[in-house]
Amino acid sequence: MLDDAERVSPPDADPWQLRVPGVRLQRRLAPAQRHGDWRRGVDTFLGVAESDGRDVTVRVYRRAVRDERRRRRFADEVELLQGLATMPHVAQLRDGGFTDGGRAYLCTEYCPDGSLEDRLALLGRFTSREVAGLGAKLADGWTSCTRWAYCTATCARPTY
Repeated sequence: MLDDAERVSPPDADPWQLRVPGVRLQRRLAPAQRHGDWRRGVDTFLGVAESDGRDVTVRVYRRAVRDERRRRRFADEVELLQGLATMPHVAQLRDGGFTDGGRAYLCTEYCPDGSLEDRLALLGRFTSREVAGLGAKLADGWTSCTRWAYCTATCARPTY
């Protein structure tokens, strides 16, 4: 018999039975792909935020999180990630929490152009100019995140 941590939805489970607070799920963007074990990883969905009607990306972790310590750690990470909302070239985290079934989720702004892998599959190799532009954006985003993380680590005091 599986314990609560092992109770997960198989990849072909009906995603419409999954309820993410404040989001209407539209379609699956990508199934979990981690080490060939469907019980690990994240399912990715396109959804619509009920608050403003914007498209969002919802990543739902496959395993339910029942341990209170792990739930607090995830909530702390969500709070920290929300601090990145104003950073350039970083997808904005809109929300994070737990489904009724105890699965952790992250809701971010939807980036309709897809992933780097999608771009390469569709259009092939980048030109040197495109690589330079992409590299500059990555460096800018990384620099902003690093500065923010340094300030958070040196200025913030734990409240627990």
